[in-house]
Amino acid sequence: MRVVLGDGTEYWYDIRELAWADLRPSMKDVSVYRRLLRGARLVSYWAPPLFRRMPSTSNGLRGWFFLGVILLFVWYSAALVAACQTLSPYIPDWIAGLHPALAVKAKPSGWLLVAVLGLLGVKVLTDGVDGAWSTYAFMADRESLRRKLRLRLRGMLSCFANDAERYRRIVLVAHSLGTAVAVDALAEREIDGFRVPPLDLITLGSPLEFLALCGPEIQTSVDRCLNAVRSWSDFYAPKDAFCSRVPLMDLLEQKFQARQISLGYSWFDSLIGRAHNAYFDDPEVLTRILDTCRSTTVFDMAAH
Repeated sequence: MRVVLGDGTEYWYDIRELAWADLRPSMKDVSVYRRLLRGARLVSYWAPPLFRRMPSTSNGLRGWFFLGVILLFVWYSAALVAACQTLSPYIPDWIAGLHPALAVKAKPSGWLLVAVLGLLGVKVLTDGVDGAWSTYAFMADRESLRRKLRLRLRGMLSCFANDAERYRRIVLVAHSLGTAVAVDALAEREIDGFRVPPLDLITLGSPLEFLALCGPEIQTSVDRCLNAVRSWSDFYAPKDAFCSRVPLMDLLEQKFQARQISLGYSWFDSLIGRAHNAYFDDPEVLTRILDTCRSTTVFDMAAH
């Protein structure tokens, strides 16, 4: 992309997008029995953080998370009923004959099964469960998901490092869970010989503060990442229901600074995710990205 400023100064930007959806594990295509096993793991993993004290910038995320855990319990209960209905032909009749109530529990009615299957098919619910499983898979490094993501990101950055004459500055912009992916990859000192060049990191709508409460290793990755980058700008919106700030202290005139912004959305719009995808429409964020691309010195956010 060629950009010409008002004074005639010309800049060229090479923009690359790193996708990782193909590596993300999903629950949409697994059997109801495997969903039961995974659902039990999700409930046991995500429920405890609700009882921990969260920092103020995670309050919006905590409200959404509380709703998500309730929906997860509903989904898991429905999956359990569906599994019981599927197994009912194999339940001995003598169990159902012990008491009428046991017959109802052991062999749910056809209408109940229809209701359960309808509930399991609600897109908002299934997407939420799928997202919860994908995030858990990243946190727990299931099927070496973290390593695969590290190799993909660091491999791309290594290509830039090998072509240093073409690129004067590298700016990595990460959004949402992508911030956790970026931080995790940059925190590793060496992976299969992939060299990471000096770069500037900009994070938008990051859940890192919240994830650090769920997994202490996230905080370690954040601290290591700060040492690996040239500068780090973080933008967060308290009304964003999927966002908290990066768990680092502001170091004025040094590497890291966090900036609280208002995306102009109501609490309801934020709850359904509209605010979370609006960072790239914010003039302050765009200005920060362009200034970092052109800058040769440490940034000063107060100037914007």
